[in-house]
Amino acid sequence: MKKMTTVVLLSSLTFSLAACSDDDASNTSVDSSSNEEAGTNMTEPVENEEDDESTDDLDNNETEDTDNENGAGEEDDPSEYSEEQVTGEYIIHLERSEELPLQLYFLRTTDEMTREQLLFESLTESDLSQRQHFSNMTDFAVEGTVANLYFDEEDVLSMASTESNQFWEVLHELGFKYGISEVNLFNQDGERGLTFAESIWEEPIAIEPEPNRGYYVVSLDSSKRGESTYVSGIVTEESIYGEGDELFSFEETIETMATIEAEEVPYYSGIYDGIEIEEARIEGDQAIVRYQIHSEADPTEQERIDFEQVLQLAALDFQVEELHLVNETDQVISVFPLLKE
Repeated sequence: MKKMTTVVLLSSLTFSLAACSDDDASNTSVDSSSNEEAGTNMTEPVENEEDDESTDDLDNNETEDTDNENGAGEEDDPSEYSEEQVTGEYIIHLERSEELPLQLYFLRTTDEMTREQLLFESLTESDLSQRQHFSNMTDFAVEGTVANLYFDEEDVLSMASTESNQFWEVLHELGFKYGISEVNLFNQDGERGLTFAESIWEEPIAIEPEPNRGYYVVSLDSSKRGESTYVSGIVTEESIYGEGDELFSFEETIETMATIEAEEVPYYSGIYDGIEIEEARIEGDQAIVRYQIHSEADPTEQERIDFEQVLQLAALDFQVEELHLVNETDQVISVFPLLKE
């Protein structure tokens, strides 16, 4: 652009000077000072006009380039945010009570544990059956997304209907939250055909938990542990479906978790007063939640923990590898590892 503008200016200037010379030759009676003045009036305005346009274009281009470099128009500049990687793996225990038949205890452990160890501990700690079938497994192994359970076929592996329902509920809920897609039941020698819970198991069992969206904090007086536990939307009977009987999207799930529809219930929202959720979305293998903290908010440490944990549980229902919590107020991104082999 600069080169073209220069060429136009030189051409204009040459033409003007030539025109002035012709006028001088044919009109000798005209005073030389008048010719000089006329020539100045012809050339200077052209130069000024072209220079002004060129300068304006240059300024505009420089402004656009600067805006692009600075990320103008974008919501935020990632370089201005600090990122913290949350360490530790999660352990989930299932609890039961009369008011809320199924509660979840969520803990980040600093112990170095494999997914196999985490799932095994979660299953055994969540087994409330009289026969303790999970604890009495002869072997347990996880291969990719498949879990293999081994039992001694000489043991009595029958169960009452209630016990059987609880066993499968624990297996499906926890298996799903650790990324397990199917389970095999074998005898102690690794053979199929095990008679277990009044059935003979020859084929893999698909992990299919109850459909759910959202989690809430159980009131301490309703928690069997006497400490923070959580309850799913399906258990509380809060809304989990949108139009067309489709399960909520992640965005709809987080929006719904901010409010409680029922009154006088033994649980409450984990999204405490003073937090404004700006965005919630699934992007690839990540769940992303952006939020602002209002100046009047004064959460306790436990409220902050509950907020993070109900969102981690909600993200696990979407089978993502990470949850990114973006604190727009403090410009901090917290990354929580979830489903990783």
